[in-house]
Amino acid sequence: MSRQRLLPRCPRCRLHRPLCLCAKWPRIDARTQLVLVPHVREWRQSSNTGRVASCTLEGAELALWGARDRPLDLVSLVRADTRCVVLHPADDAPPLQRDGRRVRLLVPDGTWRQSVRIARKLAAIPDVERASLPPSAEGQDEGAWLRRAPSAEQLGTGYAIAAALEVLGDVEAAAQLRAAVRVMVDRSLFVRGKLAPDQVLGGIPLAVRRAMSTLPQPAAPGVVVDEQVNEQHAEGEIGEVDEHEQAEV
Repeated sequence: MSRQRLLPRCPRCRLHRPLCLCAKWPRIDARTQLVLVPHVREWRQSSNTGRVASCTLEGAELALWGARDRPLDLVSLVRADTRCVVLHPADDAPPLQRDGRRVRLLVPDGTWRQSVRIARKLAAIPDVERASLPPSAEGQDEGAWLRRAPSAEQLGTGYAIAAALEVLGDVEAAAQLRAAVRVMVDRSLFVRGKLAPDQVLGGIPLAVRRAMSTLPQPAAPGVVVDEQVNEQHAEGEIGEVDEHEQAEV
């Protein structure tokens, strides 16, 4: 087992503690309000970039899909006085457009199969629009990925949210979010040996590199030491329900 797999992870940013970004993450103001709807299994993954948006965007909401002890009331995710849009790259979803109204952006997150299921349920809520990113908003820096997408048109969640913010007029917020996601991705790729320290945006201080190479003492009970171990969320341990048991609209 590698040294890195034995190092504890921050429960918030999910990076190894020497690489923790929580104190460095900006607070990003945006007119658009994010509602991230990740599958509970996806939320545990250290490679999840939607977490960056959820933790940095002011007013962002998190609605876990599939948590056994917290059934999700989908109707409660919408607001009567706000334009509610589900962002998902379905073939029949019209391109996202700005119309001057404030947008409550519902973003499903998970594997392709999980996100399709979540998006379908969200889109069935009355008065909720469906939208995909316009072709001009697609694309991300070459190599800036942690998992391969099913197709070249599909982005990591963090980058997709940034692209949607830009389309909706939150240009500065989009730039800040892209930078925050890039740092998280670069640090993760550094741990995997795919980027040198000087290739990481913002660099990797020598003290951090030394900490990453130091074998820790055995972890205390309940401490997360690897991304395969179930995360104990700040609000309590998260159980799972079968996707088919998730609340219907």
